[in-house]
Amino acid sequence: MSKRITVALAILAGVGTTLGAATAAEATSANSRSVSVHYADLDLAGTAGQEALSDRIRRAARVACGRPRDHSFNERVATSRCREGAMTVATARAGALAQAASHRTELAAAAR
Repeated sequence: MSKRITVALAILAGVGTTLGAATAAEATSANSRSVSVHYADLDLAGTAGQEALSDRIRRAARVACGRPRDHSFNERVATSRCREGAMTVATARAGALAQAASHRTELAAAAR
């Protein structure tokens, strides 16, 4: 099992708005970008590991979505929506991973 989450997005041509995608495979157009977020070094069963992963996801969304091309309202909104969409998808996946890690920790403790 891969110890990374992919923050991906698909840019709608000509509109400048973006949508979050669950995997890089879903964002296969020529105008797509993805950033891997590694978490093998984190203990996702604990709060510190979950917060560190959240920070990594936030940074990856900023990298994947970039900065507005200009300072227009529409560009700022599009960039914000891109980041929110990418973070929503990746954060949901991170939550599932954290829950699984907590469950494994509980099972290991019960087996002792």
